Amino acid sequence: CRTPVCVISVTVKSAGGLQKTSRLSMTPDPFALIKCEGRKVKTSVQKDSLNPQWNTGALFFVRRPQKTRLIIQVWDSNWFWDAFMGQAKIPIDINNRAVTETHQLMGRRRNHQEKMAGAVTVEVKCYQDLLAI
Repeated sequence: CRTPVCVISVTVKSAGGLQKTSRLSMTPDPFALIKCEGRKVKTSVQKDSLNPQWNTGALFFVRRPQKTRLIIQVWDSNWFWDAFMGQAKIPIDINNRAVTETHQLMGRRRNHQEKMAGAVTVEVKCYQDLLAI
């Protein structure tokens, strides 16, 4: 078990330009998953929204920043199973300041280079001082 070398504060602010997950579905009920080194935090579900506002934060103590990416996944909440809408993989940069960026949603697995509809806006703060946040 390695000792953490940096701390990351992530706020998933919003997503925009989302589309319905199928022609038969209603307006999506999106939520986001914030993932880092095997841990995850889920935002609230925003009912009937193509442009959800979450402003949900998470804090991660990271052991291997060079090999780790922050992953923000957007899902459509459904009764039986959730539908994947896209994800952003963000490299970890220990820059000791807050950075707000908008990332294009992309596919996953075999389709990881495919652009998906929409983008997600996140604020990331990454500090080497574990007590900085």
